[in-house]
Amino acid sequence: MVKLVDTQVLGTCVERRGGSSPSWPTNLRIVMKVKNPIVDAVSVTRNTDMAKYISDEGVRHALEFMTDPRKKKRLENCECKTCFYFRSGRIGGAAMTSANCGACNKDIMYSSTNVDQVCKPCGIKHELCVRCGGDVHMRPRRIFKPDA
Repeated sequence: MVKLVDTQVLGTCVERRGGSSPSWPTNLRIVMKVKNPIVDAVSVTRNTDMAKYISDEGVRHALEFMTDPRKKKRLENCECKTCFYFRSGRIGGAAMTSANCGACNKDIMYSSTNVDQVCKPCGIKHELCVRCGGDVHMRPRRIFKPDA
């Protein structure tokens, strides 16, 4: 049982009427308690090193974004500079997922829930980033005709 601010007990509604919440509006608030780890010399050193690593990676990604040293590979992958240099890590659920291409509407099967916006043939044909659907050269477009 979780104690509430006004000393009522969460779960009494279940016992009273078989539901999980009151049938009338209440001002009850659940107070959550978080236990932070003890700060010591080891944790300060570890956290400082992690902060330095993250900032160094950010600077490295920004320099790569500005100079585009892997442009040939990026264009082969059909990705814009932002997706290629800043969104390199992809996380998705482990489930076979079917998604349509945003340009040709063809269904594509993926091995995870992290799916692309357009299929690679459409990305090549229209010079679109397969991941975000933007222009691979990051040019502003006013008109897009998928059939063209």
